[in-house]
Amino acid sequence: MGGDGCGDSRHRDGGVRPHLGVPQLDDDEAVDLEPGPPRGGPEHRGCLALARVDPVALQRLLAAAAPPTEGPAWALRHAQACRAARPLPRLQHPLAKFVALPFVLAVPAFGLHQHIAFGSVLGELQVFGALAFAKGFALWWSSWAAGVVALAAALRALVELSTLAAAAWRPEGLATLRNALERVALALLDLGLPGWLALRLLG
Repeated sequence: MGGDGCGDSRHRDGGVRPHLGVPQLDDDEAVDLEPGPPRGGPEHRGCLALARVDPVALQRLLAAAAPPTEGPAWALRHAQACRAARPLPRLQHPLAKFVALPFVLAVPAFGLHQHIAFGSVLGELQVFGALAFAKGFALWWSSWAAGVVALAAALRALVELSTLAAAAWRPEGLATLRNALERVALALLDLGLPGWLALRLLG
């Protein structure tokens, strides 16, 4: 037999295994989970023999027995539409959106600034040196990155609000609508900003 009551018991390999209120059983001893008075005398009273119960399996059984939690229908439809959406993963990558895109936008804008302020694309480099030129470009790059983040956040808010409204009032074809909204937002970000900059440069 295992240890007495709820204290520590010594395993067959010589180590001590605590069981925190649960009596330990030998390897050839069965687990009794049937309701009723505890067996083994008064020293086992108040202890439950769970030494050989798999905690992962027990957790799954308890989760399966728990009543399902249901939210509002529109919230469930919104969550399903978000999971079903298939945006373009490469263009949606944070490095593509918030690093590469601002860099592409900063290069012509910084070049125009150099032409206006110093007369040539490398005017600041020739006048003040490489460090000042690099700091100036980094400032323009970070400024465009902040603008891209702000625009992306606004577009994301519009997509989510539109999806929530459709989930509440027009749930038919919600996944298709979500995909269309994602692509429109991505097009406005990746094509709208460069197009706006091109108009400003050529205007």
